[in-house]
Order: sequence, then C-alpha cells, then structure tokens
Amino acid sequence: TVTGNGTAWTDTPIDTDPDAAVTYHITAPEGVTIEAAPGSGGSLTDDGNGSYTLLGGNAVTIIGARIGIKGLYEVADGTTYTLKSDLLIKYSLADARVGDFYCKNSSGEGYLIPGDIAQLTEERQAACIGIVYSTDVNRIGKAAKEVLTDKGITPHGLVMALTNASNSCNWGKVHNDENSNGSEGEPFKENTDKVYKMYKNVDGYGETHWIIDTYGNDGTALPDTYTAFYHASRYGTAESNTGKYAAPSNTTGWFIPSMGQWWDILSNLGKIDLTSYRNSADSYADIGSTVPTAVDNINTYLQKISDATPFSTNTYFCSSSEHAGFSACNVRFNSNGDLGLHYSGKDRSDRRLRCSFAF
Repeated sequence: TVTGNGTAWTDTPIDTDPDAAVTYHITAPEGVTIEAAPGSGGSLTDDGNGSYTLLGGNAVTIIGARIGIKGLYEVADGTTYTLKSDLLIKYSLADARVGDFYCKNSSGEGYLIPGDIAQLTEERQAACIGIVYSTDVNRIGKAAKEVLTDKGITPHGLVMALTNASNSCNWGKVHNDENSNGSEGEPFKENTDKVYKMYKNVDGYGETHWIIDTYGNDGTALPDTYTAFYHASRYGTAESNTGKYAAPSNTTGWFIPSMGQWWDILSNLGKIDLTSYRNSADSYADIGSTVPTAVDNINTYLQKISDATPFSTNTYFCSSSEHAGFSACNVRFNSNGDLGLHYSGKDRSDRRLRCSFAF
C-alpha cells in the first residue's frame, strides 16, 4: 500500500516543467525498483536516503513484485505512474506468500522480499535469514500464536532457516516417554505415532520449549542428551557463530519444526503432494521417487542466497515430535529417492537440524 505523509499529499498528477529538476523523497522496501519511465524523456538519479531527482519528464516507473500501489496516478500501461511527494511503499507481512524471503533490518525487525524476485543483491542476501514456507495461520500452533499475541503481533506464517543448526544431534533420552503424565493438550502428552498425527501436529514451538524448560537446568542433560533442542536454543546467537541469523523481535524466535510443520515445508517449498497421507493410520510413510523433486524445489529458493545451506539426498532431519518412548519423528531424504515421514531411536546422532519461527 502507499500512504501519504503530511498535508502535501494529493491524488492528482503533478504539474511540472519537464525541463526542471524535481526532488522527491520516497521510502520503499527491499525488492522495489524505481526508475524514470521509459519514453518519458526523463532521467532519475538516486541521491541516497530515499531522495530521487527526476530531470526532464514527470513520470517514473515503480517495479516491485506484488507490491500494492495505491494513490499513484496511472499514466499509461499500468506500470507507469506520476510520482507525488513523500510516498511510503510497503510490502507488509500480511502480504506474505510461500517462498518469500524473510529479512531483518538494522533495528532487528523482520520484513519481506517477494520470493519471485529474479535476483537478490549482496545487501539483500545479507539481510535474509529465512524462507516463508506457510501462510496458513492454522499451521502455526497454539503456543506460538500465544507468544505472538502477547507481543501484540498478528500471526501471519512460518519461516524455515537458511542453514542447519546442527549436522549431528540426538533427540533425547531413550525409553523415556516425555510428559506422559501431563494434562491433555500439553506437548508430548499424546505421542505422534501415526502418519495422520504427524500431519496434525503443528506444535513445534510448544514441544521445543517444553524440552528446553524441563531439562535446561538439569546439569548437562540438554547439551549431552537432548542435543537437538540444545542447538535450537543457541541458533541465531553469537555462542553458536550464527548471530547474523538472530530471529527478529516480531517473531516467536527459532524452534524445531514439528512433523506437521515439516509436512508443510515438504508440501509448500518441496511441492510434494502429501494430501493422500493425511488420514493414514500407518506408523510411517515412504513416498517413492520424490526426494529429487523435493530437494530441487526447496533449493530453488535457497540458491538465491549465497550463504544458505542447500538440501541434499541421503540426509535426515529431526522434528520436535516424539513418536514413542523409544523413538522420535524425523524426515528422511533417502538416497533411493523415497521421502520418509519416519521415526528412529532418540539416541541416533545422524540427524540434522533445521529451525523455524512463526511471525
């Protein structure tokens, strides 16, 4: 949307001498290109700090994928507009789509760059910390929504980190059914031991913080036994050398995605149709010959960021979800091409960790 600042705002075209240099101040988000309109006979100079000087002509072109332009005077073909003073152009979090780049500004606040932008500058790449993988607020989870609501933030979606928090981690203590004596609705009270439960479990934030809160002060339990949760708690911090990926203040902070949230990563970024598995009562699922497709599709987004860690075959990722006392749920990018919605012993250390946050 575009809004005006001050009394100078009008909704009529500017009447200027085409030979005069006119200076306008524009505040625009990343991903927006401003230039003199083709064929207008003018030239536009970026003076820095949002100030542009238009010499000759009185029209500019504002290009931004899916940017809502309102209040600009359309001149010709739907892409050329007459510029007014003091424009504010925003691509808001409410406009988020799957594949958008989630970035952080110098004030520690998050903002979006549309995912269909062809190329990101080095500056934009440096600001990016994740990829939007869901804009369905029903997939955020109750605990995460409460965190956002307490901050006065309207929930919008979920973001996947650009890099792994760990390439080798355990889930937890074997033969220990977490919170089995807890109250109904609490994390881990019900095991995620069927595929349909995997789809429904979207409590990554709640599960992650239950483990951290329960074992964080229990000697070395978190770093030695619940290492996936330990690494999740440190992702985006200087202690783990990932400080540049610190979660913005207008998010939940990083957590381990639940199996349902991994489901969304595979469905939305990986573009694998898992619809037929939503009601499966099997204890696991192997989706044949889909790993190359999932990996390629997810990497289509990641490859635009030079520091991002791409996905690959023959890799396995932790979820926050517990399958049973002995085992925890994970996602497998098997070398034979089968995509696994699976589980394995909690003490297996060959699992990687990719974090998520809600915004």
